[in-house]
Amino acid sequence: MGVAKYIKILIEQKETPSKAIAWAIGQRIKIAREEQELSQDELAKKTGIARPNIVRIEKGRHMPSYSTLQKIALTLNLDINHLLAKPAVSAQDMAEFAEMAELGIDDWGKELESEDKLESRLSK
Repeated sequence: MGVAKYIKILIEQKETPSKAIAWAIGQRIKIAREEQELSQDELAKKTGIARPNIVRIEKGRHMPSYSTLQKIALTLNLDINHLLAKPAVSAQDMAEFAEMAELGIDDWGKELESEDKLESRLSK
């Protein structure tokens, strides 16, 4: 995922570091689930976690307990340390972030949208 999309989500949700980590965990779970071609419903059944909770976790709206993460990691054959890793942000990404911040919030949103569209076209 590009830095533009990550930053856009941080701004939209007025993120704190703990929410950013919850979002990163959720994205890692979602990516692993989709790579294994499991639906949210199937993951919920295999883990015993209610589907609405799976949705909240994947969207970063809920920080799951360690035992919940263990169930998900075991089901998806993931190392729990991978799920808990701090999101990596490179020096270049931080420089881009600072540059976008100087543009102002209004221009920033437009810039992020155009970068997301370009990123989406390139990934197809």
